[in-house]
Amino acid sequence: MNRKIIFTIDGAETFEIEKNVYGYRILQVITEQEARAVSGYYANAGELVDGLVELAIFSGDDAVALADIGNSLKGIRTSLSEYLGCYAEM
Repeated sequence: MNRKIIFTIDGAETFEIEKNVYGYRILQVITEQEARAVSGYYANAGELVDGLVELAIFSGDDAVALADIGNSLKGIRTSLSEYLGCYAEM
């Protein structure tokens, strides 16, 4: 099992991607040793990106500006690129 921390929203919530034999899923970090799933499994990177976009848009409150969403998506893209670059050969 591989995990990679992907982003923090306003310093309050940290999320990570888990990849195992079932695919990818998104976890919310509770403590250093504990994380809970906030998604089901995604079969491929395309589905994972869709899930990350949904999480970035809907995990904030209604007053979140489009610029903040755009910045979150840029962070997701960067983190996902780094993750896939590290584990593409697995």
